[in-house]
Amino acid sequence: MSRNRNDEKGIVVLMGLVFVISVGVTYIYFRHLFRRAKLSVYSKIIVFIVYVVSYGILFNAARSAFDYHESGLAFVFFIYFLALLAVPICFIAEGVCWIIEKIYDVATMKDFYASYLMLLEETRQELLVTYAEVQRPILDYLLSVPYVLEYPGYTEAKKQIVGLQYDIGLKTDILEFVSEHPETSLEVVEALSKNNLILGMNTDEVAFLRGDPNEIDQEEITANHRKIRFVYGYTRGHKDYIYFKDGIVNKIQGATL
Repeated sequence: MSRNRNDEKGIVVLMGLVFVISVGVTYIYFRHLFRRAKLSVYSKIIVFIVYVVSYGILFNAARSAFDYHESGLAFVFFIYFLALLAVPICFIAEGVCWIIEKIYDVATMKDFYASYLMLLEETRQELLVTYAEVQRPILDYLLSVPYVLEYPGYTEAKKQIVGLQYDIGLKTDILEFVSEHPETSLEVVEALSKNNLILGMNTDEVAFLRGDPNEIDQEEITANHRKIRFVYGYTRGHKDYIYFKDGIVNKIQGATL
């Protein structure tokens, strides 16, 4: 009789252990799935359905193979154990969903990349017409480079699209500036497109590139010349100084240039 009680206590302890492990593993997995897994909502729902279905299949298969009506404790132990076994199946389902989503993302990104480059080409043609009065060398420099239609790959395409968005936006801004300042030289346009500050720029070109200065000081006016200085930055040791003589940059000095 004592031996039977010890056996029952052992079963209870084992069942409790399996219960704790099963509930813990299941909770951790589904917390990972619904909070951190890089899957769409639809895939997460599919994985959860897979868990329920796989658990049901395991339960029916095991119940038909074994008779658990003799021991209620063994039957409960069996239920908890099946819940634990269903989690690895969910891992497999999650992996399959992730692969399918990646394949879909790549296919979608490929189409989007091609469509976006076609849109850029249309934009380029519109800019050629809109700013036709701009000097031809400047127009050719900014807009004559064709966009490559060859798909570079998912990650590279995303980075390239961001770069092209910035590029076309910058070129549009420069074209608008040049159309308002037709005296702008090709050398300055090249510097503006590369975000470079060079000698020979005028105040408008510097302001276009760097924005309005934080301060304008050291103004000196003589019979023949007018000198001023643009100051960028507020912190000592981190200021840029751009010197102008008769409205043209003749000296550049600073910490962030």
